[in-house]
Amino acid sequence: MYFSKNIKYLRESANLSQEKLGELFSLADTTISNWEKGRSTPNIAVLIALCKHFNTDPTTLLYTDISVLGVAGARVELMGGAKEVQDEVTPVPLYGTVSAGASGLAAFWEREQPVGWVAAKEFEGCLAAFRVVGESMEPEIKSGDMVFIRSFDKGSYYSPQSIYMIVTREERMIKRVRIAPDAADVLICSSPNYQEFRLPITEVLAVYKVAGFVRVV
Repeated sequence: MYFSKNIKYLRESANLSQEKLGELFSLADTTISNWEKGRSTPNIAVLIALCKHFNTDPTTLLYTDISVLGVAGARVELMGGAKEVQDEVTPVPLYGTVSAGASGLAAFWEREQPVGWVAAKEFEGCLAAFRVVGESMEPEIKSGDMVFIRSFDKGSYYSPQSIYMIVTREERMIKRVRIAPDAADVLICSSPNYQEFRLPITEVLAVYKVAGFVRVV
């Protein structure tokens, strides 16, 4: 859990003292201090209020290291190697999560509001970034990584070296993809740690190409 680290990072980024942050939510500065030391966490009502104030969501505030979104301390993983995150670049919106073996995640990210922004020069121009949940793409992409996507025509050629984000009515997920040899309208989706499966193209709302990902180091 990253709550104690995140609340301190957000408070300091907003140039707020513990006392001032406490005043905003009618709390004692000792409460803020205990949060930042990991001694306690807020109740659900205060957690939601904090998310609204800092323009984030509970999952991100609790479980994502917000300090790596656009600052040093992360590595940009391209399909050909790793580079340091660059400052002073146009950030990419971060939208919630994408499944790598974890089911039940929302599909329609276009209807969501960004939960944060990721600044990485190599990914300028990408449509969006997502936090990975699940272990199906390990060791290449791990749970907690942030993947960046670009536009892709679902009827185009699928490279065996590439990873794609597939959006259906039920979920969005990252997989390696190829056209079924016996049916041009069926995708075969695979990952290192799960059995591959067939997915009719008619059930696919959209496909995006994963340009790379950010990993905390």
